[in-house]
Amino acid sequence: SWIGSRGHILALNRMDAAPAPSLTEWAAAMGAGGQAPVLIDAKKGGGVAELKREILRAGAHVNARLKRRGINPRPVRAAVLGYPNVGK
Repeated sequence: SWIGSRGHILALNRMDAAPAPSLTEWAAAMGAGGQAPVLIDAKKGGGVAELKREILRAGAHVNARLKRRGINPRPVRAAVLGYPNVGK
């Protein structure tokens, strides 16, 4: 509820440290909530391009609205949340 109506992307890092069956179970469980997570391995760069595409896609409607109002588009604003010291 603290996110409200703001767009968000769910990303799971450290996919290299988890076994493949666990990743598919987590992705299915989180996808059942309406949003499939983006799986990333930030150390090796796996999934980072997909995450970037999702971020740009999520922010496209904001810039479209700004453009309709005659305001120049701006970069996407983002916040990274997670437990401390786990590799965000």
